[in-house]
Order: sequence, then C-alpha cells, then structure tokens
Amino acid sequence: MSFLKLLPLTAAVASAQGSADDKIKTSTPPHLFMLLVDDLGYNNVPWTNPEQKAETLKSLALEEGVLLTRLYGYMYCSPSRAALMSGRFPIHVYEESNTFVNGVGGGVDLRMTMLPAKLKSKHNYRTSAFGKWHLGSFSDANLPINRGYDYHLGFLGGSEDHFHQTGSDHGTTYVDLWENHGPAHGKNGTNSCYLYGRKAVELVRSHNTTDPMFMYLAFQNCHEPYQALPEYEDPNVPKIRRAMYGMLSCVGDVTHNMTVALKEKNMWDNTLMLWSSDNGGPQYWQANNYPLRGGKITFFEGGMRLVAFATGGLLHPSLKGQSLSNALHLADIYTTFCVLSGQTQEECQDPIDVGAHEVPVPNTDGIDFSRLLVEAEGVNATRQTPIILSKGAWIDGDYKYIQWNATPHRYCGENKSCGYWTTPEWPTSAAHRVLPGDEDHACPADGCVFNVAEDKEERHDLSGKDPKRQQAMKARLAEFVEGAYHNKYSGGYTDCENPLQFIESHGDFIGPCCTRGNQSLPPF
Repeated sequence: MSFLKLLPLTAAVASAQGSADDKIKTSTPPHLFMLLVDDLGYNNVPWTNPEQKAETLKSLALEEGVLLTRLYGYMYCSPSRAALMSGRFPIHVYEESNTFVNGVGGGVDLRMTMLPAKLKSKHNYRTSAFGKWHLGSFSDANLPINRGYDYHLGFLGGSEDHFHQTGSDHGTTYVDLWENHGPAHGKNGTNSCYLYGRKAVELVRSHNTTDPMFMYLAFQNCHEPYQALPEYEDPNVPKIRRAMYGMLSCVGDVTHNMTVALKEKNMWDNTLMLWSSDNGGPQYWQANNYPLRGGKITFFEGGMRLVAFATGGLLHPSLKGQSLSNALHLADIYTTFCVLSGQTQEECQDPIDVGAHEVPVPNTDGIDFSRLLVEAEGVNATRQTPIILSKGAWIDGDYKYIQWNATPHRYCGENKSCGYWTTPEWPTSAAHRVLPGDEDHACPADGCVFNVAEDKEERHDLSGKDPKRQQAMKARLAEFVEGAYHNKYSGGYTDCENPLQFIESHGDFIGPCCTRGNQSLPPF
C-alpha cells in the first residue's frame, strides 16, 4: 500500500517510464491489434458469467491470454476512444457529449497525432480501422483516412441500427457508413458484426507480411439498439438478456477468426492483441457489471473499469492463463504500442507548439507497459503515476477518489441515480429493480475514498476513517481540473453545410459537413 504520491504529473510519468532510450527490441516491428467492444458489461463475458456462451473467446482469454483486471477508460464511449487514439487522459482531450464530438471543433484536436500516424512515423505500418469512429466528423480532416489510417470502413457517429447502418435526426433517416474518403454506397444492409468482422479478417489474409500491421477493430456490438443475429440468440437465456449475449457471441467468433487468420499467415508469433470494452456497461438497459458498483455514465468502477485481456505470440509465456492487477488506462496503450513499434519513449510523446497566444495543448499522459506484457516485468506492481479518470474522479495507487452526489438520471428511473449494485443475473425484468440496500448512495460533500485494489465493489467509503487522504485527494483533483483541456480547434473548417442538406445531396448518407471556405471535399 502506498500513501499519496503527490508528485508533479510530468515528473511522476518520467519516473515510471524510465529513460528515453529504454525501449523493447524485437527483430522486426510487431503486428499490433486493438479490438474494442462497445458498452460491454463487466459480467457479460464467458469467463465470469456461465450464461454467456462464447467458448473460443473464453479460451483465448484464459488459456492464450492474460486478463487485465484494472484497465480503465472513461464512463462513456467517445472520451475513452479519444484517450486510446491520442495517448491522453480524457480530461486532456475532451469529456464532452456526443453533440460536441460531431460539432465544429469537436472530437480529437486535429493537431494531435493519432496512434496510427505515430506508428507510421517510424516504420511502414499498414494501418486500418473498422467499425465505430466517434472521434470527430465535422470535416474531412477528422476522417480516419486523414488521421493515419490507410483503410477505413465504419460509421462516424455513436450508434445506429446494426442491420441497416441507419440513424435519424429531426425526423430524417440517414445512412452512416463510410469507406475511406466517402460514403460506402451499396455496402450497408449487413449486420455490423459481420460487415466489419469479415472485411477485417479479409484484410489480414491479404496482408503483405513484410510490413508490420496495426488494426483497430471497434465493434458496434454490444451498444444499443440490442439486435443480435438470430443464429446467436440462445433460447435458454431469458429474453431480457438474450440479445446482449448473442451480440457478444458474434464478437467472439470474429475474434476467433482473426486469430486463425493471423496464425495461418504466420503473423501470430509476432503479434500483440489487446481486447477490451470501451466503458462500463449500461446496467440500466441490458448490461451487467456485477459485482461492481454502477455502470456507464457513473464514476464508479462499474462505469470505468474495463473488461480486458491481452494475447498474441509476443505475450510472455508465464503470463498466459494469469490475471494482472496493474492499474492501467486506455491512454497507456498509445505509448505501449508506440514503444513496441521501435520508438523511444521520448519519440512516443506528442508535444504541440501552439504559439504564445493560444491555449496550450497537453502532451501525452500514457505510460509504457510493454515490458509488463512482453517480459513479465513489474507484474502486479503498484502504479507510481496518477490516473485521472475524469473531472470527478482519479486514482492514486490503490486508492480512488470520487465526487458523486447521486443526482437522479432519466436512464435509471424516476428519482433514482445510477451508482447502484446489480445481481449476478441482470437484468431480471424490464423494470431493472434494484434490491434494497443496493441503491445508490451519495458521497459526502468532500468526496468518497475507496481502496479499489481490495474493495473493487466500492462498498466501504474510507473518507470518514482517513479524512487526511480525502482532503489531499480532493485538492489534487482540483489541480487536475484546473489543467483540463477543452478542444475547440476547428482547423479553419468553419464553412458548414446544414446536415439535413448534406444528407439530401449525398444520397441519404451523413458525413463531414464543414470545409475551409471554397475548398471542396474529396470526390465521392
């Protein structure tokens, strides 16, 4: 147990990362894969929940992989993805809503170097992205194809119909499906799990193995609307939970097919694959985060502790079949993948010179945990740098501080807030009834403190027993909040077409509506 290490953030990161010349050396740059599952609950995986049938996924995680039991993200989709792709905690990219993400100046700052571009800066990585983007789409400069990806097939927004790739806005139905520079005409109408999974596996099979590969497969599953392919629906599972489980079963098959393709191409031995949820599951709908408290849209572990594992031929043999309790964050993956690509930790930073009269843009926050996975160095060690989860929560070693007033939320029922506990089998009815004693309880005015290494369910608030720690962590959070960054950089893309007009003029497809004056978008 470590007491508060209130080091300046930059110094703390440097001490954890080591020297700038300290890097993993491999004979050839490894193939790197990031598979992200949308809105998956902590207890919606087959290694914790016997109702979930995805045996190949279970085998991959428990026999060929290592569970990452304390990987953190944000409490909902887009800021988690922003952390992964920028190497910064959400507080240093954005924590705003979906409306902000797709609006002018929204999403990941155009001046930040995204992960695929960083990997390509040193070696000839072939990069691809599939599925959900949700990292900005107001201009063509925000598109994945212009942020470092060689190939992209997916949707730009936050959610849509799984079978038709459609959404609606102000009564207007549109298609959100893009391939590289333009609408993916003729490719919508297939279940998203099949659509992205098949194309991703196809790309692996056709890959020139002399080049290293980076693939980001961001599944639309298991985000609402809950729509599973009929062949994946288990009639033995209660109907209220059947679609969620069916959606993950499809993810399991795609993951399995991916590993088979990598092994057939003789790429697996030089591959590291990370598989994770993006945030906690929405327990107020069909997700289950048992035994964690809360879920999506809360600062509790159920909202920010991810379900994750690492696998691949690069994983140290001693780690296979094990669990790691190291505290990690999605932002760390940026730095880790960068170091694995052969770059120094200094090269893996992303300093941005904006000039004396502009708002400073934060550098990267992520630490490198490549040696943990590849060399089994530092197994279950206490992290020496803070994890800033949000403007309302942060982690120091084993301890987590939360500001939470249990404000009622429309998703969680009339006069109810969302930081409650669930049961092993959840939901049990459409009413999502919370058992007596498991209701959400507000934190004291000065915040809660939990030892989440020992009390991951967050049932024992330590603020009353340790007010000194509470006050110190509260003060430190205030410092973090003062340094928060809210991206408003438009890059000059301010000549915007009305989205409804854009849909009408682009064959019912939605897309980036803003240009730089008279500069036209690339031809579709």
